[in-house]
Amino acid sequence: MVDPAKLLKDLIQIKTVNLPGLEYENIPLYLKYLFNELGFQIQLIEIPEEYMDKYYIYSPSHIREQKNNSNCKKQPKSYTSLQLSL
Repeated sequence: MVDPAKLLKDLIQIKTVNLPGLEYENIPLYLKYLFNELGFQIQLIEIPEEYMDKYYIYSPSHIREQKNNSNCKKQPKSYTSLQLSL
């Protein structure tokens, strides 16, 4: 049995700060581990970068474009989008 308080504590400690979604990939990886421990079979599906660039305004290439337009030299950390499916 999962302790809801521990689950919430673990999840909010993962730094998924938006923008640019720091440590975002740690959430589905944590949930995959948790659900595997509960007997579920989990598949993480990576969303292709091309799809992200086309349909998601906060994709890394869009962020770089915005930063470049504001004369910011630091590039944001690139991240991978993952989908959790049961």
